[in-house]
Amino acid sequence: MTQQEFETIQQVLTASERGRGFLDEFARRQRGAEAERMLKALDRMESCAAQLESERARQRRDCERSAQTAAELAELVQQLRAMNEARRAAPSQDTRPPPPKPTPLEKRFHALVDLDSQEFENHFKMFG
Repeated sequence: MTQQEFETIQQVLTASERGRGFLDEFARRQRGAEAERMLKALDRMESCAAQLESERARQRRDCERSAQTAAELAELVQQLRAMNEARRAAPSQDTRPPPPKPTPLEKRFHALVDLDSQEFENHFKMFG
């Protein structure tokens, strides 16, 4: 609709009391419908924001638990190394066979622990 057509229709409707009443009621209904659409959109946005925050909190908890578990495992490995060194340093009367070679999984874990103990650029560490 062109501006001229709009103005012509507006002049016709505003010329009578009934036409002005119609325009007022139409505007009131449109405002109500628009307000309802806006409220629904805001509700959807708030729901999405709450879901995102909940997911972020879950991820933070998971990362903290993983870092704590890795730190505990690294501490355990250090304790085991110390015990192993102490056992090697002590005179041995043990007639048991030597311990089995580490499995590939154990080797990978030890490599991760060693990698984590090393410092990288900006003191980046993998687990904390």
